[in-house]
Amino acid sequence: MFEKVADATTSKETWKILQNSLQGVDKVKKVKLQTLRADFEVLKMKESECISDYFSKGKAVVNQLRRYGEDIKDVRVVEKILRTLTPKFDFVVCAIEESKDLDSMMVEQLEGSLQAHEEKIKRRQEVPLEQLLKTQASFKDYVGETSYRGNG
Repeated sequence: MFEKVADATTSKETWKILQNSLQGVDKVKKVKLQTLRADFEVLKMKESECISDYFSKGKAVVNQLRRYGEDIKDVRVVEKILRTLTPKFDFVVCAIEESKDLDSMMVEQLEGSLQAHEEKIKRRQEVPLEQLLKTQASFKDYVGETSYRGNG
């Protein structure tokens, strides 16, 4: 700041220089806030994205908004996240909306609930794969036995 006002000869001139430079900062801040608001509005979970990645992306935008002076409450973030999850979370979203007080829910609580649900989904998807592999192995054994018998 000193470099900006070093050539000023009066306090009035110094004040005017500082005022003009800070107005520029305010304009940049407003533009940045507009960009971040747009980022927040278009935030949506991708099908291939996991809960922790989606929350990290969302928290990054929210933290930047707050750093630039935006008053964004947790309830707004929680509601935004619940609206923008992939369809595989629809029934858990309904359960959360029906059973929890969203006004008092913290973003971290929501993240924990959704991560637990995501783990259950992953476990259920892994079990059929294991069963499929066992069935495939059994089928190969059966086919091997039948073709052996047929040749004899």
